[in-house]
Amino acid sequence: MTLIQPSQKSFTHLILVFFIVILVSGAFSLIFLYNRSVNMEHSISAAQVELRKIQTARAEIQDKIFGLSSDANLQKLSKERNLVKDKNPRYLEVSQSAVAGLAIR
Repeated sequence: MTLIQPSQKSFTHLILVFFIVILVSGAFSLIFLYNRSVNMEHSISAAQVELRKIQTARAEIQDKIFGLSSDANLQKLSKERNLVKDKNPRYLEVSQSAVAGLAIR
């Protein structure tokens, strides 16, 4: 004689379905996390390439600035504009009390 116990069968099926759902959701979670990490690596490499371009442009601009402000170029510019080096320059002088009066306002 066979005894049918449907409650045990449904409990076993319920546990099996529960583990399958956990397994599938875990697999999808891992795929999602892997996809995000790959996208992050691509973003980082693109940012590094952009950073190298910016550093190169900065170095080129810095070289131009240093070239323009070199002693030879400054002397050439002063000759072109008929500038004379003043040995005793007179500067604009402001008294300390005037400066203090401006600071108080």
